[in-house]
Amino acid sequence: MGLFSALNPFSTGKKHQAAWNALMASYTFLNLDAPRQQLVLSRASDIVENQMRKTLDDVREKNGRVIFLNIIVYALGEEGIEPALGNEKWFWIKNPFVECIGAEEVIEEQRAQLERKYGVRIDIDF
Repeated sequence: MGLFSALNPFSTGKKHQAAWNALMASYTFLNLDAPRQQLVLSRASDIVENQMRKTLDDVREKNGRVIFLNIIVYALGEEGIEPALGNEKWFWIKNPFVECIGAEEVIEEQRAQLERKYGVRIDIDF
């Protein structure tokens, strides 16, 4: 099974998947050592610049944290980095600019589920 899966117990729709990805990407990224964080940011920057003709900073500032973190998921996946908690896989969000619509609304719900399941508080503001 790959790093991306549509079979995840937190899923009820794309916005829930995007919210889950954002929370788990934040936790996973923050638990990497500094060189791996730089590698992931560099890869995410390449993805955004080559495929979206934007900068990673533009995405973070203009499109919000959920979209930014779902792009980080692409980079984490490409580097072979799985979610840091449990044995779930990343959700494949084909177009984060569309599929993340409404995800902000369910962040708290997803955060509470992850906190209950894993006993950690996850923040998306880093």
